[in-house]
Amino acid sequence: MKRRILAIFFTSILLLLTSCSSNSTPTNATQARLELLLLLQNGNYKLMNDQLLSEQGTITEEEFEELRKKTSNSNTVREFQLLSFDNGEVFLLEFTKNPHTGEYKIKNITVLSEDSKILFEDK
Repeated sequence: MKRRILAIFFTSILLLLTSCSSNSTPTNATQARLELLLLLQNGNYKLMNDQLLSEQGTITEEEFEELRKKTSNSNTVREFQLLSFDNGEVFLLEFTKNPHTGEYKIKNITVLSEDSKILFEDK
């Protein structure tokens, strides 16, 4: 019950913060992720396509609705980055953030298999 109340509280705060700001394009991945969550919750397909998705990332309204059906009031965020080398090797780096200092540290380094690399190829 406490988790649900906290989720509603934080969602309300995020809605307040984003509704008070101007409609601008996110400047980092964290802002884009938060904006996506809010747009999915609010069902705002047009704003998502206009301001959030790149030309290569556009989706149909039907795909948007399918994404909305898959969301819930609670979510967990893990931060990853790909490190690609010109020899074809790709590492998936998982980061963790120290809540007290704000410092990021690498938590895990995974060397991707050939099958896994396909998931991250530019399309």
